[in-house]
Amino acid sequence: MLMKQGQLLFLFIVLLMACKPQTKEGETIDTPTLELKEGIPLLIGTYTRKMGHVNGKAKGIHLAYLYKGKVSISKTFEAGPNPSYIATHPLKDFIYVVNEIGGTEEEPKGLLTTLAMDSTMHFKIINTRSSEGVDPCYVSVNQIGTHVLVANYSSGTISSFPIALSGMTGRSSDVVTLKGSGPHDRQKSPHAHFIAEASDGLVYVADLGTDSIHVYKLNGGQLIPHKYQFKVSSGAGPRHLAFHPKQAVLYVVNELNNTVEVWRQTEDAPYQQLQTLSTVEPKDKREGYCGAIKITPDGKYLYVSNRGIVHSISSFKILPSGQIEYIGAVTTLGEIPRDIEIDPTGQYLLIANQNSDNIVTYKIDTSTGELSQPRVTQGVMTPVCIRFL
Repeated sequence: MLMKQGQLLFLFIVLLMACKPQTKEGETIDTPTLELKEGIPLLIGTYTRKMGHVNGKAKGIHLAYLYKGKVSISKTFEAGPNPSYIATHPLKDFIYVVNEIGGTEEEPKGLLTTLAMDSTMHFKIINTRSSEGVDPCYVSVNQIGTHVLVANYSSGTISSFPIALSGMTGRSSDVVTLKGSGPHDRQKSPHAHFIAEASDGLVYVADLGTDSIHVYKLNGGQLIPHKYQFKVSSGAGPRHLAFHPKQAVLYVVNELNNTVEVWRQTEDAPYQQLQTLSTVEPKDKREGYCGAIKITPDGKYLYVSNRGIVHSISSFKILPSGQIEYIGAVTTLGEIPRDIEIDPTGQYLLIANQNSDNIVTYKIDTSTGELSQPRVTQGVMTPVCIRFL
């Protein structure tokens, strides 16, 4: 007697589940060919070219979905060369991407690319312009959606661009050239690595090259220096910042010395440093080179990625004071975790392993902050940045 189509499908799923490989560490390995086009959509920025620090192999930005801890790749679409970091508009269906290029005669500066997204998840480039610097490595949109902010790493410049009703960016409203240096070999000049507006309405810039956190007020597109600025530890190399969702506290992850610094934002008073903690075990002297830093939506836990010889995610509990307490670390199950992201529900942490072409998902224990039940999606080429839509 012939089996019905539904029975055959059921049998196929059972066999597929039975054959799903497991490693000694207990993670589940998925492949991007078994697509689940349901769940929470997300974009994965990539490198598409071979560069000094990476062998870019992607064809563009990956559109993916997170469903019950599994990441499935839906498609890859073109967004210019090296579409590394991504920002979403807070109110409309526009995507802003920095193209991490520049510094050559053919391509003197990086690019800022704008895409429109429709209800069918189709993405269309609507305009591209100079990022006003070399190697743009971070992009964000201010809270009310009027300007795009860009950090250009190699040129040490930051820039702002107005957003038209069409979503397109206009000519830059302001370009600021940072100045200074630091004691580390990689701090011979300014290196803007992060720029974003916090809930206090101020724009914060992490300058890896000068150990500085620059603070600005965005006024009609102009970046006006705030009266209070601050510096992290000498030679620390600030890379990214995370802002507490409920407290006036910000967290700086330092790439060059593997630390997190906790700073309190005080109205009309200098910034106050509360704490500095290592992102690796004190006994571990290996190089880690911190990557990304993220906080759960409820403000209870903080996570940092470590790259280099150490490839791990360090977990911290955020105390009522805003200070942090080390929980532990887990392997990234891949190489060079350039970015991490927490899904909007606060249940999963995603890791973009740049050099091993995979995305790893961990389940977050909301009562302890511990990470478990890892799942690996293979074949995600050169992932750099993760952004939920």
